[in-house]
Amino acid sequence: MNSTRRIGAAWFLNTKPLIYGFETDPELKKQVTLLYGIPAQNEVQLFNGEADIALVPSIEYARHASRYELIPGGCISSDSAVNSVILFFNKNLDGIKRIAIDQSSRTSVVLLKILMSEKYGITPEYVVMEPDFDKMLQECDAALLIGNNALQGILRSSSYLDLAEEWIDMTQLPFVFAVWAGNRGKVLPGDISLLDKSRKIGMENIQVIAAQFAKEHGWNAPDSFFEDYLTEHVKFELTPERMEGLFEFFRLAYMLGYLDSFPDIRKTGEEVSLYTPSQN
Repeated sequence: MNSTRRIGAAWFLNTKPLIYGFETDPELKKQVTLLYGIPAQNEVQLFNGEADIALVPSIEYARHASRYELIPGGCISSDSAVNSVILFFNKNLDGIKRIAIDQSSRTSVVLLKILMSEKYGITPEYVVMEPDFDKMLQECDAALLIGNNALQGILRSSSYLDLAEEWIDMTQLPFVFAVWAGNRGKVLPGDISLLDKSRKIGMENIQVIAAQFAKEHGWNAPDSFFEDYLTEHVKFELTPERMEGLFEFFRLAYMLGYLDSFPDIRKTGEEVSLYTPSQN
């Protein structure tokens, strides 16, 4: 490549296995410039042309799918409880009237609203707040936290719902929280290989990543807590079954009015839409 590829990604623990190679491998480091931020910021970087590739929230990919292509170089997903997209609560679900939502979350907020209406039949008020566990639960009946904040929260509380687990119970499908995307026609032939190489290095160093995170952040949690999270709870390959879960999320988001239209999903190297939703 003649110049480095600008890659936007979050600093969350669950992103580390995807970008670890870019951070540590001498050859890969020469080929990329990492742009850190929260997932919503990474999508803005991609939209504005500040990033060539970004790990973006699934719902933001859907909202701008007509200009993006889906790069099958990895994802943030779960086939079971994810442990980092969590609704904490003070009372029983049927007593919840106000839910504080993490202002940095996009996909998780739509997932929460789908679950509350379709699975639990409740329509609470949603209050956007800074991701502060104590303050959120002081001011509201429940609190949605994601990423590192949610991981820390489950070490403190046992009163919560894991939203990935709730989704899987409702649909029998995995849930995909974030995907790699690039602007259509601007993804290079070598980009998938770059992403795959970095992910491979990351997966080979899960123990190192977990130990480093435990050392830097503490929380009185053992290395094994974070290693288990990265091996058992978060999945990083965009398999056909996880794509099916992504399609179902988009379908429900569209049918319930969280998307203006069903996204025209184009994967890198393909010229036709991958999926057209049933109207049933």
